[in-house]
Amino acid sequence: MPPLGHLGYMLPMFFVLLACAATPAPVAVPEAPPVWRFELAADYQTEGVDAAGEPIAALAAYTEQQEWLRGSISRSYARRYQDDSQGWVVRFGLVESAPSAEGPWSRTELSGKSVELRGFDNGEVLALRGAEHLAGAPRYGEVLDFVFVGISPTVPDLKEGESGWRRQNWPFLVAKQRRMHSTLHAEWTALERSPQRVVLGYQGKLEGRGLDTPAQATMVLSGQAQGQVVMRVADASMEKHTLDWTRVMAVDYQGSGAKVSQRQHFVGSFQRSAQEASP
Repeated sequence: MPPLGHLGYMLPMFFVLLACAATPAPVAVPEAPPVWRFELAADYQTEGVDAAGEPIAALAAYTEQQEWLRGSISRSYARRYQDDSQGWVVRFGLVESAPSAEGPWSRTELSGKSVELRGFDNGEVLALRGAEHLAGAPRYGEVLDFVFVGISPTVPDLKEGESGWRRQNWPFLVAKQRRMHSTLHAEWTALERSPQRVVLGYQGKLEGRGLDTPAQATMVLSGQAQGQVVMRVADASMEKHTLDWTRVMAVDYQGSGAKVSQRQHFVGSFQRSAQEASP
């Protein structure tokens, strides 16, 4: 049985992306799509009670779990939409997981999977097409929805020493009645700036709401996020993103009266790479 941290058995799917009609337009295809290598350490704490307020015995084995993940993710231009947003094919290379930082490492079912990410050049994520290919057992991509923000942060244009607020949304749609909409409200500060690159730090809060109608469940997300991003000035491309995010997913099952809560803590980095890890 995979860890409950993946939410594959006890918690419903909880992230949504809404898609809109697109009008393809011919554009120049980059010679080499950007690739990022990522490393993540995850800690999951899960608890729940039934309608009578008694602890759910089946969750006892999942009270505390750890997982380490590593892999690559690439982004290739696909098309342009009528509102001038763009579509990119985001593809996972080899993705591996392990029960500890030392291993043993094993290939996950996210390896080789891809979706279309729709957004703007400033990093704003509007939608994902094909998110159902990432979600559920044995892929559990819904738990790693934040990787799309990891490689596409919404970063303000600031001079060194300046600060500014940004809100970044990322809906995740698995099916019409299974969705989640998450938001990061963050204050950004330009720590360093040169003609070549800018280093920015951020901190803020996470929030979100979702539903899983088939499971008769509603979800509320809350949490805190902080990190640092290195951007190239010439093309506004993200070179490196280190993050420390903690979020709590509270799930209310109206049908049974059960309530389940999971605290997820992610620490890791996304680093621009010259080569994709083959799946």
